[in-house]
Amino acid sequence: MDGFKNPDSQIIKVARNLFQKNKKGKVLQSSARKSALNIFIRLKDENPNATIKSIVDRASELTGVSASTLFKIEKEAKSGILQTPGKKRPNAVGKRTRLNTYDSFTLQSIRRRVHSFYKRNEIPTVKKLLNDLNNEADILQQKISERTLCRLLNDIGFSFKKRRRQSALIERDDIIAWRRKYLRDIKLYKEQQKIIYYLDETWVNAGISTTKVWQDKTIKSCSDARRKGLSTGLKGPSGKGGRLIITHVGSERGFVNDAADIFSSKKTKDYHEEMDGNHFESWFKSKLIPKLEPNSIIVMDNASYHSVKEEKLPTQSWRKKDIQEWLTNKNIPWGSDLLKLELLQIVSTVKVVV
Repeated sequence: MDGFKNPDSQIIKVARNLFQKNKKGKVLQSSARKSALNIFIRLKDENPNATIKSIVDRASELTGVSASTLFKIEKEAKSGILQTPGKKRPNAVGKRTRLNTYDSFTLQSIRRRVHSFYKRNEIPTVKKLLNDLNNEADILQQKISERTLCRLLNDIGFSFKKRRRQSALIERDDIIAWRRKYLRDIKLYKEQQKIIYYLDETWVNAGISTTKVWQDKTIKSCSDARRKGLSTGLKGPSGKGGRLIITHVGSERGFVNDAADIFSSKKTKDYHEEMDGNHFESWFKSKLIPKLEPNSIIVMDNASYHSVKEEKLPTQSWRKKDIQEWLTNKNIPWGSDLLKLELLQIVSTVKVVV
């Protein structure tokens, strides 16, 4: 094999080191197989007139990999798959083992049991399903864990996901700026060791339920479900029921005791419509403030009822006479020959000061 152009010594050294990690008779790892292949390709490119056998023999001599193994590696590379032979893939092996352990009757019984929950309009939680299956001796020969049941459900075509889509939040530049300022302020307050309370409102409906359930991905249509004697799954609840509106405040120590404001809603739309500045102010002053630590910080959003103006300012909808009267009460000079638009311009220049 004289006259052969050899690859760089560093490449050969790496290949030899990888091969030496594998004892004789053991499977060659994918990283070592790739390095041996690189040596073979380099020899082939730099010795175009040499035969494949002579190139393989030379590569075998340089790397310590047998000629037969190099031929197999070259064949694998042509098929596009180069990996450690016989290496166990835990997920795939586990799936095959589970599906072999349980016959088709058992797997179909599990599927039908999930769909029986759908038909009763009941959410098939793993805990409920496991309890039913473990109590039926003719379905499972031995009791299984919740984790095993989850894996079995995935194996037979179920997936755990939401029943409806959610819209994505797209942030504006001003929201990003507000958040940065908020984080800087919070950091300062924490350095000053002040207690930070977080306030917010929410609502709860009588018909509220979880949004994620086990869904059978193998059911493609209503006719497919009927043909198999199954169902199309659970639908989202149609009725919301009564609604309670809740306002509460808490800190890292937990919720403030006896500070919650709860009342029944009379509408089914946005709960913010039923909150008003007077109600919020009354709860804030009489029920919340007395229960907070002195010199503490309260964090809340910019809902309209969180910051009610003490006095309404003139707008375009005001009559000209009312704007003139407002300016007079504020001792702000104005001319009788001014138009309504000009009066509003005066208002805009002084309302920050007033």
